[in-house]
Amino acid sequence: MRKYFFLSIVLLVFLCAAAPFQEETPVPCSTAYGAQPTQPLPKWLQSNVNFSDLATQSRYDLLSGRLITAKIVDGSKCPSGGLTPDGSPNACGVETAQTEVVRWQNRYDPAIVAAAQASNVPSYLMKAMIAVESQFWPAPNWMKGEIGLGQMT
Repeated sequence: MRKYFFLSIVLLVFLCAAAPFQEETPVPCSTAYGAQPTQPLPKWLQSNVNFSDLATQSRYDLLSGRLITAKIVDGSKCPSGGLTPDGSPNACGVETAQTEVVRWQNRYDPAIVAAAQASNVPSYLMKAMIAVESQFWPAPNWMKGEIGLGQMT
């Protein structure tokens, strides 16, 4: 009896070892989360974007102040040169700089699209992140050492 028990264990181990290994097939997100992505994708998630589609005309006060401080925009027609004592733009400075602010925030769009495609990150998302992080001013000397448009450390 003991002989058959030992033989059955050896046979079981042999059969298990000889069985082909089956890898798990990855489960699509729709199965894992029980939902299908909406079609078409929301604009901010679209990846096939022309850089001209990213154009914005937002108001960025930090950028306005930086452009005036760097003398890229002439604020001399405004009170205090367009700046408040803390370096932020006053209302006249914001208005005076707005044309350059629009041009400045769109000048990087071709690079944003290229970087987004290379990293598989949606272009609109990348531009929005840059807008929040640096307002398109690529300063190398922020307080915590962040650099570039994305304020990387």
